Amino acid sequence: MDPAVTAIVSALVTGVLVVAGSAVGAWLSGRATVVATERRVRAEFLSTRRQEWVDSLRDHLAEWMSRANRLQVEEDKDSIADDPDSKVDIQRLALLRHKIDLMLSAHDKEHMEISKALEDATNAAIAGDADNYFSALTFIRDKARSITKYAWEQAKDDIG
Repeated sequence: MDPAVTAIVSALVTGVLVVAGSAVGAWLSGRATVVATERRVRAEFLSTRRQEWVDSLRDHLAEWMSRANRLQVEEDKDSIADDPDSKVDIQRLALLRHKIDLMLSAHDKEHMEISKALEDATNAAIAGDADNYFSALTFIRDKARSITKYAWEQAKDDIG
C-alpha cells in the first residue's frame, strides 16, 4: 500500500477515534451529572419529608401535652365526666395519641416506649394521678427530644 494512502487512512482512523472518544466522554460526563442531580433531588426530598415528620410529631405532642395538662390540673376529678370541655379534651387526647402512634414505628424500641408512656400519662391525667402523670410526661418529653434529634440528624445527613 502506498505510504500516502496509509497516512490518510491512519489520520482518518485517528480522527474518528478522537471524535468517538470525545462523544463517549461527553455522554459519560452528562450521565454523571444526571446521576448526581437525581441523588441530590432525592436527598432534598427525603430531608424535607423527615423535617415535616419531625414538625408534625412535635405539634401533635405539644397539643397532647397541653390538653393532658389541662385535665391534670382539674380540681374536681368527678366533674370531668360532666364537663363538656373536659370531654372534648379527652376525645382530642385519644385522637392525638392515635395520630402520634401512627407516626411511630412499631419496630423501634424508643417509639414503642413513647407510645406506652402516652397511654400511661393519658390514663393518669384523667384519673388525677399527678405523680404517675408527671413522671410519664417527663419520660415522653425526653424520648420525643431523642427521637426528633435523631430524625433531624438523618435529615442533615441526607443532604450531606
